[in-house]
Amino acid sequence: MQNLQKDLIELLKNEENLVVDGSLNKNKIIELALKVEPQLIRVLLSSDTFKKHFFQKVDEVLIFDKIKFQRFVNNKSFLPDSYTAFKNKIGLAINDETTDNYINASKDVVLAFPHKDCVLEGGQTKEDQKRNEVFWNETLAPDSVDRLLSPKVLTNFKKYDKDGEKKVEQISPDDNLILKGNNLLALASLLKTHRGKIKLIYIDPPYNTEKGGFNYNDTFTHSTWLSFIKTRLKISRELLTEDGVIAINSDEVEHSYLKIICDEIYGRDNFKGDFIWKKRKGGGNDSYFLALDHDYILVYTKNGNKNLHNKWRVSYDESYLKRYSQIDEFGERYYWDTLSRDGLQNPIVVELSMPDGTTKTINSQKSIDTITEELESGLVRIKKYRDDWSVQHRVYMPKEGKVARSILDKQGTNKSANDQIKELFGSSIFSYPKPEELLYFLIDL
Repeated sequence: MQNLQKDLIELLKNEENLVVDGSLNKNKIIELALKVEPQLIRVLLSSDTFKKHFFQKVDEVLIFDKIKFQRFVNNKSFLPDSYTAFKNKIGLAINDETTDNYINASKDVVLAFPHKDCVLEGGQTKEDQKRNEVFWNETLAPDSVDRLLSPKVLTNFKKYDKDGEKKVEQISPDDNLILKGNNLLALASLLKTHRGKIKLIYIDPPYNTEKGGFNYNDTFTHSTWLSFIKTRLKISRELLTEDGVIAINSDEVEHSYLKIICDEIYGRDNFKGDFIWKKRKGGGNDSYFLALDHDYILVYTKNGNKNLHNKWRVSYDESYLKRYSQIDEFGERYYWDTLSRDGLQNPIVVELSMPDGTTKTINSQKSIDTITEELESGLVRIKKYRDDWSVQHRVYMPKEGKVARSILDKQGTNKSANDQIKELFGSSIFSYPKPEELLYFLIDL
């Protein structure tokens, strides 16, 4: 076996796409083998030895046994010092006598659940809640699935403006639409006109807390929810523009599973982070173990290309504007900050003469030439506080806005959202509504 391993190393070592830092990359070999990558197959077929070991002839056609090849390459004695996709990688692994494989190196490791290959309509009317949920298997009932997800004729249109209801004469692509009905049917119908045109999707799906409006009539409550959300997320991705973003509200009940299924549909590299939204303030004695004060908002992009996404910035709030309280002759906002900083990675040690003739040494972010130049232009100043001199420089407010923080504690609460709904409709409608401030924040971002 060792001779066979040496022969394989000799055969593959000149393939540039399999070499990292001058050494064969075991993980890359496995990845291309599982994909049955043509270049690798041609190289293996060039050797009679490997043609015999890893290919089987069926009706004069050679079939590559990728599982056998994977087990051979995964043997601990083959390239024992080889780096995986990332050097010195730590992660969950699948182990048996012949393999030592990271879970994320295998395309066969997925989030599996009953009904995964099914489409759940998920009706939520009072009549729907009395029936058992219907699961349409995508393989066994493709006609039913196609019929469910085909574009529907939308009826009973009403049009409103600031003066009230108007007669609907035509519908423009620029009209704002509110669709009332089953959200799966609505999403599938929107694909016909809005595929690849939506910049931002925000969804607030049922949390699967076994209380509230989403009533399940199936034994697999957890699987039912995952089936429900999977189909809707797949369609949502098709609606997004290439630089589109989706934000998904959830609580702790399904958050971890929602993250995994989003990784599968949107791609783990397109996960941009979790916002932690503080949904209530004060109180908390109604909880048995922990007073859960927050929700999660998962954020994914359709395409991870950084050229499509400028740095995400949000508008300045009053506290931020208050910080940049100074205004220069051009109307730009700034504040004075200490030029000397402890803990700089590469500080510039600078000696400066103070107005009283003494010398002060500082760890600076700027060179002596730059400081001298900016002292003359007014961008740097020396000011005395009590018995010590302080060297300060102007820090200007970024014009494009500030970087968003992941903790959202100024974007309203469930209570403020309830107050907003009562003001509009005179009564509360939802148990846990989302406030205007939260939606404004996401849209602004």
